[in-house]
Amino acid sequence: MGSYSGTDINTLMNGSAESTIAVVICLAIGGLGCFFGYKLIKVFLALCGFAFGLSLGAVIGYAAHNAALSGWLSLLLGILFAIVSYKAYKFGVFLTTFLSVVIVAAGIILGVTKNSKMTLIAYGVGAVVGIIAGIIAVKFTKPLMIIDTSLSFGSLFGSMISLLIKMPKLSPVLALVSIVLGLIVQIKTNGGLLETEDEKRPSQNYAAPQYVNPYATGNNYNSYNQFGGQQQGFPGGQPGYMNGQQGYMNGQPGYMNGQPGYMGGEQPQDDGYLGNGHLPQ
Repeated sequence: MGSYSGTDINTLMNGSAESTIAVVICLAIGGLGCFFGYKLIKVFLALCGFAFGLSLGAVIGYAAHNAALSGWLSLLLGILFAIVSYKAYKFGVFLTTFLSVVIVAAGIILGVTKNSKMTLIAYGVGAVVGIIAGIIAVKFTKPLMIIDTSLSFGSLFGSMISLLIKMPKLSPVLALVSIVLGLIVQIKTNGGLLETEDEKRPSQNYAAPQYVNPYATGNNYNSYNQFGGQQQGFPGGQPGYMNGQQGYMNGQPGYMNGQPGYMGGEQPQDDGYLGNGHLPQ
C-alpha cells in the first residue's frame, strides 16, 4: 500500500490550520491502519477500489476528450469498484496488491533508467509483476496484509508524529518503532501471522441449526409411550407414523380405519389413546 517518509510529507506542515488538520487526519488513518489494518482491511480495500475506479474513469474521460463524462464515470466506477472490493474480499486483495506493485515497479524502472521513453515498458513490466504479486497475495492474504498495513501505515503514523512534535528528523526512527509495534499488535490480536485452520475452512465451523421434533421429547400425546413402554413415537424407527410400518396412514390396522390401536395397529394398553380405557372408534 505504499510507504511514506519525512521528506514526502514535510510540505504538509507549514503552520496553517489546514495543514495541521491534514496531519491529524493522516495520523488517525495511519494509527488505524498500523494497529488494526488486518481487521479493517475490507474498509481499506474499498477505499483502494474507489481510488482505482476514479482513476480509471478519469483516464477514459480524458481519452474521450469529454470532461463531463470523466467526472460522472469516475464517480460511478469509483463506487462500483469500492463495493466490489468490499464484498469480494479476495478481488480487493488482488486489485490493491496489483496496483501497488505496478506503481512501485514502474517508478523504480523509470527512476533507474531516467528515460521517459521507457514508460510503456516500465508499466508493462510492472503489470506482469503485479499480477504475480496479486496471486501470491490472494494465496497468503493474512500474513501479507498484516505486514503490508504495518509497513505502510506504520510509516505514515510515525512520520505524522514527528511533524506534530515538530521534529521531522525523528521521522525514520518513529516510523520504524511504529512499524514494529504495529506488527506485534496485529500478530497478537489476530491469532498469529499465519492463517489458522478455522480461517482456512470457515464453512466447516458453521453448524446449521437443528430441528427439534417436539413429539420426540416429552409426552405431548398420551399414546407416545403407552404401548408396553416402547418408544413408538413419530421419529424413533419403531412402528408408527413416519417409518412405513403399521400405523397411522398406511392402510394397516390403526387409528384411522376403525381397527384397534393408535400408532402400531395393536390394542392400546393402560388407558390408551383416548384416556378412558375404551378402544378408539
